[in-house]
Amino acid sequence: MKKIAIIYGGNSLESDVSVLTALKTAHEFDNNGWKYILVYLDHDGNFFTGKALLDKDNYEKLKDFKKGEFKHQNGSSYFKVGMKKYYFDYALILGHGKGIEDGTVGAYFDTLKIPCIYSGIYNASLLQDKALCKRVLSTFKIPQTKFKSLNVSTYQTIDFNLETFLKQLHFPLIVKPCHLGSSIGVSKVKEVKEAKEAIEVAFYYDDEVVIEEAIDNLKEVNIAILGDFERVRLSSLETVNNNDEVLSFADKYEKTDKSFTRIIPSDVDESIAEQIKTISIKVFKMLSCSGVVRFDFLYDQKNRKVYLNEINTIPGSLAYYLFEDQEIEFSEVLEEMLNIGIKRIRRNENITSNFEECLLKNLNSKLK
Repeated sequence: MKKIAIIYGGNSLESDVSVLTALKTAHEFDNNGWKYILVYLDHDGNFFTGKALLDKDNYEKLKDFKKGEFKHQNGSSYFKVGMKKYYFDYALILGHGKGIEDGTVGAYFDTLKIPCIYSGIYNASLLQDKALCKRVLSTFKIPQTKFKSLNVSTYQTIDFNLETFLKQLHFPLIVKPCHLGSSIGVSKVKEVKEAKEAIEVAFYYDDEVVIEEAIDNLKEVNIAILGDFERVRLSSLETVNNNDEVLSFADKYEKTDKSFTRIIPSDVDESIAEQIKTISIKVFKMLSCSGVVRFDFLYDQKNRKVYLNEINTIPGSLAYYLFEDQEIEFSEVLEEMLNIGIKRIRRNENITSNFEECLLKNLNSKLK
């Protein structure tokens, strides 16, 4: 096994969630004797390493974190802290949300020529942008709830009328930031006045919002896919919400009571499960996804209709719990994800990046 630099954190509201994902992954690396280095990216763009990163209680004040920088020289990649160099073979991005999961950090490593395991900048940026992704999926007739997107510039124009803007949608509506996850800034509204308040809350977190029709008689059903264009492995389905309420950040990550439950395998019937699996595989391949990707669906129990809600390229804890029911260990999910990422890197290394015609030399001769 090669040595992996696990990259997480970032300038994201979901940074703390990524700490949990990274520490869970590091623990699994330790259990299997795999080599790694933890590298935390803070909200100010600074990278840190050190043993202190293994304790989640140290993150609030960055206690005993060692600041450094990435380098790639003579074919080797390393993280430099003072005079010390921590060599590694591949960087693995395990951050969630805007500013890291959207391909920003992956592109940084691509620029430095540091081999990086992630879905690629085009795929990552598309799937992080809920509005753009919905538009793309619409062209392929993927079932989605009716929606509109609104940016803050349009909203702030003098002649903008929210009631007119929302006329094509039917209440109740879901309002959410366009580039966030983990239910941050998400609201369910029943009238224009509530919509206005919810939009302004969402704009506090993002410069664009998605407004979509809510589903009555709701079940939320998720599934993960592990693979690439050559092979896919489906996880079990889970039901995470069996009512018409919107799950909050606290519901997902903070509550310890039984108000939020996971049902694995999902309690939807076989025909609905097959629809969800078919749509997920189609979208996974259509959008050239790779690694571990989670697909979140909305199921209208009364009308027996399913709608694709969101796609997560780096799901929390890499959605390993969805594979447990099939007796697939977290270590197996990690190993396959790493192999898929390394295969993608090697494939890209064979793509020519130099043009033989020497354009600059020919231009210089013409300018003389």
